[in-house]
Amino acid sequence: MRGLPRKPTHLKVIAGNPGGKRLPDNDPRPQRMRDDQPPRYLKGRLAKAKWKELARDLRNAGTLARTDRDMLAKYCEYYELSVKAYTRMIALDDECTTEGFMTPQFKTWERITTKMLPIARELGLSPASRARVTAIINDDKGSDEWDNFDEQYDAEAEA
Repeated sequence: MRGLPRKPTHLKVIAGNPGGKRLPDNDPRPQRMRDDQPPRYLKGRLAKAKWKELARDLRNAGTLARTDRDMLAKYCEYYELSVKAYTRMIALDDECTTEGFMTPQFKTWERITTKMLPIARELGLSPASRARVTAIINDDKGSDEWDNFDEQYDAEAEA
């Protein structure tokens, strides 16, 4: 996508529709997440702990939708890998570079943290990105086919 990200319709309405263009009627309205439980496929201890921490904070801020579930899980997986890579790098008493070259341990850690940053921005985990994220207004209590996804996933895995 080129240019600035699209401004959400409800913010245009609040601002009085300064551009004067016709406002869309079909803006997506994702459902808020109702619980802080990590998906069952998230296995690591550190990843689950990070999930519970972030899911609670993002849900309380009103910015965590059910559609963000996989993105948050991926961030938590990268978080666990990052901590493990950093711990391994420190355990080896490794300098970041050896004779002007980056060590393999440092490169691994750097690659993981580089992959975490765009996800963190999308989830609104930095002060600058938080300014661009808006709270989810609707709190629809309806259900859909994704409500029991974890149970269906487990049943298929056991079969």
